[in-house]
Amino acid sequence: MIADIAENVIGERLFLLIQGNTPVQSIHLLKNLEDTSISPWYKLKLNSEISVPGFTFTNSKFARFKDE
Repeated sequence: MIADIAENVIGERLFLLIQGNTPVQSIHLLKNLEDTSISPWYKLKLNSEISVPGFTFTNSKFARFKDE
């Protein structure tokens, strides 16, 4: 899950990712092992591969829950 988003003045975004096991009893902030210079932040692109500790998402898709 995306926990937070940071955006600079030119629109570039970084994301904090969290995960929890099943059933979720606690969540953990994920380290960015691919780019330790910005860890724990991630640069994410739609329909790209995302590697997190222990798993790789080969076709990333994002969904959002909207407040109504």
